[in-house]
Amino acid sequence: MEHLKKITSVLLFSPLLTLLTLAAVAWGAYHAIVANLDKWQDPAAVILLAVLAGYFGLKGIQERNNKKENIVATWIAWIVLFGAMGFMYWSSVNDIRLVKNLALLFGAFSILLFNGGFYVLKDLGLSFATSLMVLPFFEQIVLTFSHPLREISTWLTVEIIAIFHPYNEVTGMGIMAEGTTITVDKTQIAITDACSGIDQLGVLFLFAYLILNRFMVANTLLYSCIILR
Repeated sequence: MEHLKKITSVLLFSPLLTLLTLAAVAWGAYHAIVANLDKWQDPAAVILLAVLAGYFGLKGIQERNNKKENIVATWIAWIVLFGAMGFMYWSSVNDIRLVKNLALLFGAFSILLFNGGFYVLKDLGLSFATSLMVLPFFEQIVLTFSHPLREISTWLTVEIIAIFHPYNEVTGMGIMAEGTTITVDKTQIAITDACSGIDQLGVLFLFAYLILNRFMVANTLLYSCIILR
């Protein structure tokens, strides 16, 4: 009950920022899940990261309770807002999804700057960037980084095994790699997307964030993510 009261007090301390954070996370989670309906659990760790980053950001704002206006932050907020309007106009002309999301992100950042300056932007920046830029493009990010990670996995595997079973050009026996395909003696093994490790990066980033924030239930959440994977 005490923990519930603490969470409630954090969420109610700044209703505008709380609603904005919840809206951003919900929007990002919706687009990530819709794009991965058959693998809805893949972006789960990143969604949880956005939620926790938002909560800890709001908690930091409550603990700081800094209501002093910063004229520099205000001017930068206006610049960022005009940047959001520029991206919005560009997206209306070219209909580019990335530019639309940049417009949303810049608009959200300007609101954060107007409502507390650089400290608020620092506290909630990770949650908004994850929600508005990473989650909506989660599938594209996975596809972009999957191939390089597969090449790295192939190279590491071959280099380690070659220590004990080097390739012999005369007999054609041993281990060698071509692209993302490993040849062991006469057998070929293809390194697929599942072997790239890309699906575990979200969990690793989440765990790293929990360690940095010394979250007491980090182990519980980590085990939950492992089971979910």
